Amino acid sequence: MTPLQRFEAADALLAVYELTGNPRLLAEAEHHVAVAETHLKTCPNAALEVAHA
Repeated sequence: MTPLQRFEAADALLAVYELTGNPRLLAEAEHHVAVAETHLKTCPNAALEVAHA
């Protein structure tokens, strides 16, 4: 998954988490964000993809 896709997935998971309160969804969303942030820090070209979306 690209960082943008990971941020979008995290958004969707957070929306469902707000409806259900399932802590697993929150943990999975946090994981997606952490992986995306790490990717963006290590791959400058990926940051351009997110910036232009």
